[in-house]
Amino acid sequence: MVRGFTLDDTVRRTIFANIDTLTTALTFLLQLFGVSIFLRRGGVGLTLAILPAIYFVGFLGFAVSPVLGSVVIFEILRRGVGYGVASPSRELLFTVVSAEEKYKSKACIDTLVYRGGDAAAAQLFPLLMEFLSVARIALLAAPLCLVWIALARILGRDVSELSGDPAVTADGESGHAP
Repeated sequence: MVRGFTLDDTVRRTIFANIDTLTTALTFLLQLFGVSIFLRRGGVGLTLAILPAIYFVGFLGFAVSPVLGSVVIFEILRRGVGYGVASPSRELLFTVVSAEEKYKSKACIDTLVYRGGDAAAAQLFPLLMEFLSVARIALLAAPLCLVWIALARILGRDVSELSGDPAVTADGESGHAP
């Protein structure tokens, strides 16, 4: 999309530099202020559900308006919330398992899930683009985000139960005071 917007290398580098700068600023602010507020007020499950909710809205945005501006906004939000909220929240999932389970599962997740997912997406997306528009691909991806949100809520509930946190109710909602 950036190449379609401009062929000028300087303009393209400026776009990517601005995305990186804004992503870094958002990540910093979210790690400094946001993640602790989200965890205290919403618990682990709701905090983990923020990133897939952003993906869901982003994919719907692509479906309606697959233009460079929506890509830039989505990329900044996706990366900023991913690094600033989702990553620290995801680490909380490992606080309720043994060190051995933690290191074995993290190696599997990092290798199979992240790297394998990236590789699969890199192969699948061009194939899908042969048959579908970006808007249609986004519409196909959006429901997967709802599954991701449900899984985040379930993981949050399970972590809360395993940690023995008495401030968490049976449905996984946080009872923490604001």
